[in-house]
Amino acid sequence: MLTAFYDLAVSPPTFDALGFLATAERKRIELGEPSLRIVIVPGPDNGFRKDNLPPRDPKIRMRMLKKVVFKLCKLLPSVEEVVHCETRADAVAFKTGHVFPVGYDETHPVMSYGTKLITDAIRAGCLPFRADQPVTKNDRLIAITLREARYWPSRNSNLPEWQKVGRHFLNKGYDVVFVRDTEFATKALPGFRIDSDAAISLQSRLALYETARLNLFVNNGPTALAMLSGNVALLNSKMETADAPCTQAAYFATQGMPKGEQLPRPGCHILWADDRAELLIPAAEAMLDEAAAAAPLTRVA
Repeated sequence: MLTAFYDLAVSPPTFDALGFLATAERKRIELGEPSLRIVIVPGPDNGFRKDNLPPRDPKIRMRMLKKVVFKLCKLLPSVEEVVHCETRADAVAFKTGHVFPVGYDETHPVMSYGTKLITDAIRAGCLPFRADQPVTKNDRLIAITLREARYWPSRNSNLPEWQKVGRHFLNKGYDVVFVRDTEFATKALPGFRIDSDAAISLQSRLALYETARLNLFVNNGPTALAMLSGNVALLNSKMETADAPCTQAAYFATQGMPKGEQLPRPGCHILWADDRAELLIPAAEAMLDEAAAAAPLTRVA
């Protein structure tokens, strides 16, 4: 077993954990270990790191830790055990055998998350996340995931444009379902079906993504989950926004992903443009045409 330490003194309780988990999985495979143990180590500020990044409320951070990080661990089939230490000193007991990051030291933790780890995993063909139950592909289903967060609202989905996209594909005979941000999970979207379970549960979310013929996103955490799940076809848009440090062209360049680049992952396309219907619709139709020309869809194991 490889023991991987996710240290909240230097890492956030968000979808950023995906890069850590994918990299730990790559290390597990390299070492030939049969499984992973994830050890979550508390940080110094109410159990989290000291920073000014949203969300700052420790109650919200704890909820995200439980609803996002813990659940992401469960979507990685090799994870055998998840431990949440009460104190930093508790981590010492788990430092046996192979550990990740290599040489982990709870007194001097090293950051191990971020976009580069995600893109490196994709380039290495490591797409390990899976829904916890087998699903059957639905070649008429298109799922649209919205970002509707209170922080960095410039990154949010342009809802009127996405409604145009939804109506276009409804008129073409597709079944269109929207996944709203968790805060708006049950809020109706007139004229469209919403999947409130997928908005709340990561297990249900990934099962929907695997079921759909195509998934449409703006750049956010759930997009990264889809990208790291080999059974998901997706179109990602709105990569850049000016006021968020992690969504600027200069940032992507430092992560080894220059503006305009595509990742070598089948069934994935990045639209390096804003989420406007006039751009989204032809890009999505091209992916649907490509999928239709491929082999028939089969049950996902």
